[in-house]
Amino acid sequence: MGNEHENYQAAQWNQFEILLERIKQGAKIEQDDILHQLGQYARKTNNPEDWNLLALGLQAASRFEQAVEIFDWLVQSLPENDVYRLSLATTYSQTGQFELCRYQLQKLIEHGSTEEFRQLGQEQLEGLERFLKQTEQDRLLRQLQLDSLRENIQSGQASVDNFQQLGHLLLQMHVRNREQSWLDEAISILEQGRQLFPDAVGILEYLARCYLSKDPYNRLEEVVNKLEKVAPDSEVLEILMGIDDNQSCEFQEQMRQRTHKLLELSQSKNPKLRTTALQELQKIVGMSPENPEYRGIYAFALGATGQYEAAIHQAELIADIAPETHEMHFNLGQIFWMCGDANRSRHHLELSLRYAKNEQQRQEVMAQIVDLSRRCRTNASKFCKPYPLRVSIFANKTKQWLKSLCSKHSKNKMRLPW
Repeated sequence: MGNEHENYQAAQWNQFEILLERIKQGAKIEQDDILHQLGQYARKTNNPEDWNLLALGLQAASRFEQAVEIFDWLVQSLPENDVYRLSLATTYSQTGQFELCRYQLQKLIEHGSTEEFRQLGQEQLEGLERFLKQTEQDRLLRQLQLDSLRENIQSGQASVDNFQQLGHLLLQMHVRNREQSWLDEAISILEQGRQLFPDAVGILEYLARCYLSKDPYNRLEEVVNKLEKVAPDSEVLEILMGIDDNQSCEFQEQMRQRTHKLLELSQSKNPKLRTTALQELQKIVGMSPENPEYRGIYAFALGATGQYEAAIHQAELIADIAPETHEMHFNLGQIFWMCGDANRSRHHLELSLRYAKNEQQRQEVMAQIVDLSRRCRTNASKFCKPYPLRVSIFANKTKQWLKSLCSKHSKNKMRLPW
């Protein structure tokens, strides 16, 4: 009887592997159809293993944010299931959320149900650290490379290879750590190299990648035009030509799901998970520093965890670059209110009222302003609403803004693989 059951499970898994291959290789319409069927079956049975199969299918279709949602729910529901936790860690690594990947792998190492899985978690974590080059030896070697290349360039005797190598290293650091300072230095170095070597293909390609991340509307076009003249077969040009509005909006939606999931995780009762989620949000802001929506979600998460000064700092940065919209000013009003700054909260709520497009939006803002006035008069709590409702309103307003952003500025958010 046992052998029959094992044979049946093996046959079922073989069928699923065929479906996975069809998802990976098939057209989008076929992907959608298979995933729809998997989703229907999972909802019908509500069996964790069927939800797991749906998540694996989403993962195969590169719909990682949706896969994360299901894997995370499975891990919370069945924390003793090591397979689900390992799948969640893997999906985090595929989306570049390495801190969350590391967090889940450490959980597996510490609390895995078997020695086999604890050892597997250790091996996966060591592999992650090697990939990120986070060992002490790697850090020392990388710092030596950076120092040497910087010194060569400062001496005025640098070759074109020195500029390209340093630009490449700085871009790698930016992608791994998602800190704006690495990107700024890369742009500075590559622009300096371009002045000396105006036709160097490598320098132009790296500059195109930098500008695509930071300043696609002002500086990217000129570099791309130059690249088309000196290297029409450049791989970077092929990638740029492959970016269309549908891909941009799909990326926007994935990032919206990711940032809102991180906002949710930042409210976890687990202090380590809260810190990890905030670190990932900070990295997203570092990758897209001029995106007020990502920064707004980060500011809200900081304020919701009691880091009011840091939240206000982020809100002030947003106020300098934020578009004049109802949603953006409403969110800023929420952040300042949460942090106890009633004057600036009211200022942005009044601006939100000015830019409201319909009666429902006006009613929402008026309710907030009236509540703010009442609480200020009674010297009551500075919080505008019970916390869950505030998160819901903030997330909804951000979602509305992100939807409208797709058709206007979506290409600013695309990322090239390097």
